[in-house]
Amino acid sequence: MTTFVLDQNRLGEKWPEINESVLEHVGQRRDLPAHERADRLLRFFADSTTAVGDVLDIGDWEDNGLSRGWQVHLRPGSWATLSWSESLTWDEALFLIDYLVEQKWVKLGASDDLAAEIKVTVEGFRRVAASVTVPDANQGFVAMWFDSSMNSVFDDGILPAIESAGYTVMRIDRKPDVGKIDDETIAEIRRSRFVVADFTQGDDGARGSVYFEAGFAEGLGIPVIYTCRSDMVDKLHFDTRQYAHIVWDNPEELSQMLKDRINARIVPILPATSL
Repeated sequence: MTTFVLDQNRLGEKWPEINESVLEHVGQRRDLPAHERADRLLRFFADSTTAVGDVLDIGDWEDNGLSRGWQVHLRPGSWATLSWSESLTWDEALFLIDYLVEQKWVKLGASDDLAAEIKVTVEGFRRVAASVTVPDANQGFVAMWFDSSMNSVFDDGILPAIESAGYTVMRIDRKPDVGKIDDETIAEIRRSRFVVADFTQGDDGARGSVYFEAGFAEGLGIPVIYTCRSDMVDKLHFDTRQYAHIVWDNPEELSQMLKDRINARIVPILPATSL
């Protein structure tokens, strides 16, 4: 639950609603593997840095005897280090910090008064930029051809399938007060749990933005569900033909198949129901 709340805070939800569906979702959520916990801890250190090169005071160096030598003792006030890394003990957090040091993503040093200091390296910031995803995001992003002929495909097919699993739907052209669309698109994909990319196109050719958005999400490790109208399958670019596409003929068929795919690949927030 701590991880869910922290991730919702990162998405701008200061006081996220905790209801029965959320509790069920959190209960079904897998424990994060060690490398993801390390990434979360690195992201916390980076977010806590106000300027490049800043030093973060995380504890004190203590002499634990000849057998173990000098070790970092995290202060009780460093509880956020535990929370962000899903660590139950200080030893777990220190193990992950050691890993970050080995990867050269942070430097661990000491001040004159033996305070333990963490500094995020340039490579550390690069790592954070490449791995900014939120596993407990409650949003599904839709990349598709924004043509009036596709309105029923979205309204009667994609939208109800995503909402049936308890996720909110983000279609960038329908976002209120959207700013620079390229920047908004990147930001919303990063905030999403998964992406639905439909490659149906018009007579003017492939939708380059759909290919870009799907590729960007794949690069971040965000699951992408590929869909395409049956008469357009032969126009798919060879780079994406390797992926299993949901091939559909009408919105209702798309909705059911997409719902099944979401339930199979993505942990639904709400219990599965028939459309």
